[in-house]
Amino acid sequence: MFSKQQIKEQWFKTRQEHFETKGEMLKPDLHLTMIIAASSLFFQRQWNGDEYNWHPIEVGIMNTQSGRKKLIGFLHDVVEDSDWTLDDLREVGYDERIVQGIEAVTKLDEGKNYFDFVERCGLSVLKEVIYEGKSFWDRGSVLDGIETKMSDLDHNSQGVRSPGFKSQRQIDKGDAYNVSYYYLLGIKKYITQLRNDEAEAIIAGKAHPRDFVKDDNHVYPGMPIEDFMRREPYSGNQTRVKELLGTFSSRFNDAGEPLRSVAKRRFAKMAL
Repeated sequence: MFSKQQIKEQWFKTRQEHFETKGEMLKPDLHLTMIIAASSLFFQRQWNGDEYNWHPIEVGIMNTQSGRKKLIGFLHDVVEDSDWTLDDLREVGYDERIVQGIEAVTKLDEGKNYFDFVERCGLSVLKEVIYEGKSFWDRGSVLDGIETKMSDLDHNSQGVRSPGFKSQRQIDKGDAYNVSYYYLLGIKKYITQLRNDEAEAIIAGKAHPRDFVKDDNHVYPGMPIEDFMRREPYSGNQTRVKELLGTFSSRFNDAGEPLRSVAKRRFAKMAL
């Protein structure tokens, strides 16, 4: 298929020709998005041998009518699994809200520490977005990332839920996906209830996300995932909690024992 450089060169040429004939600048759309996704993931395969690009297509169209979120879904694995970078996507003209959504669902330096990545994804809802040169907090935009990640988890879980023999690794991954999905669902509920002035206070460092927990929802951005797991859905099985933390979190050793205080991790300057 096409290399990143080939796609860029053709895109810039097409955009310039369109500007010269129509007087308007093309913006990245579904066509460019599908070319990037199909080319960058061309040789990858799903766990069952199917072409990998069925996965981002499924994630992109799952539970949404939002064009912006569809593009995030179609591109959600491109930065993680190819030579495309977030800056490459900015260079070809993607809206910063789309780029930030992709960043939220992309594992960066977390490696095998999956829960660390999920916590960072959850924290992305407290970032301001940049649109037309202005920086502001927008509830709809910040939810794009975690909703896309929830669709990704849902689709990935279909494989580990399929009938037949499962290795311990598959079982562990299935449980990690389940924990991550409900953790992010709790954060989504938190954000839908958060007022703009409350979000601005948190972003400015004047309040802690925990200050605005409402009703029976106890999940908040930055909440250590081990605290969530000790409440649900594994509150009755602390042995399983330790097993999963030992496998998927950098803050715990293989036995699920903490390596350092979690209180120092997030919002360290605030009273905890």
